[in-house]
Amino acid sequence: MTFFRQIADRFESAMVAVTFAEAGEFEAARKSMQEKSRQKKTLSKQRGKTLRPLSAQ
Repeated sequence: MTFFRQIADRFESAMVAVTFAEAGEFEAARKSMQEKSRQKKTLSKQRGKTLRPLSAQ
């Protein structure tokens, strides 16, 4: 993922959470940020598993 795409994804996640918070849905805002963080960790773990065998060759 490119540097600018990462920034755009973080900004988008923050704006989604802000929108929920402005509407008074604080728990939904918190869950939105937690879910994005969880997805990012899962994706990075998956990428690490797929990249290791390729770099070893």
